[in-house]
Amino acid sequence: LKPALTPEATEGLLGVVKEVVAAHAGSVVKADDWGERRLTFDINKQNQGRYYLTYINTTADSVKELDRRLRLRDEVIRFMVINRPTDYFEQQKARQERIAAKKAEAEARAKMKAEAEAAAAAARMGTTAAAAAPAAPAEGASHGEPAVTQ
Repeated sequence: LKPALTPEATEGLLGVVKEVVAAHAGSVVKADDWGERRLTFDINKQNQGRYYLTYINTTADSVKELDRRLRLRDEVIRFMVINRPTDYFEQQKARQERIAAKKAEAEARAKMKAEAEAAAAAARMGTTAAAAAPAAPAEGASHGEPAVTQ
């Protein structure tokens, strides 16, 4: 969208999208305002644009009507319609859960490895410390005097 649009004009344009989708028994699943960003290249002498990402469930006729109406609007610099599978959000959620499980598993492995290394280091330090430490004087002997045994 053109960045100079007022919030009311922007809401009106997004209302057109919702109206077309609802007229064809569809629904808006998710709508995100990505804000104003620099365009990759100038389009009709515009180098800035306001981005919106809208996920809809609707029919092919609705997409055709939406395409027609958006092309007629001067406020729209460019738009794109992409066909996603109907279970797209479920697939995304399952993918995020798999990624989180792998991350948790990797963290658990790293923690176990660190604990094993710490235990091994402590064991090495324990044997090294005992070998390097001077023997304690025997009972009844003071420092420097040999212990007398019977």
